[in-house]
Formats: sequence, C-alpha cells, structure tokens
Amino acid sequence: MGLEGILPDSKVGRIEDQYIIPYFKQGDYGTGILNGVKAIAEVIANDAGVELTG
Repeated sequence: MGLEGILPDSKVGRIEDQYIIPYFKQGDYGTGILNGVKAIAEVIANDAGVELTG
C-alpha cells in the first residue's frame, strides 16, 4: 500500500514545478501550498475513481 505507485518522485516533482514553486518564488506561500495539495488530491482521487467537488 502507500502512494509511491501513483505519486512517484517524478510526478511530485512536476507538481512542485508547476503548482508550488512559481508561487513560492513570488512569496505567495498559501497559494502554492493550496495548489499543490489540490493537484496531489486530484491524482489520488483519479486513481481511486472518485471525483472531488467543492
């Protein structure tokens, strides 16, 4: 069990590069964290066959 199968380091790195780091560079840490969590949650939800709402 675990998330390594659906969230390998390469995918997490792409999420960081696309959704987190650009905002951190601007000092907007809250948005970076929120976007990163949303992206990771979406990957997990897709793997589980569920849709996130809200």
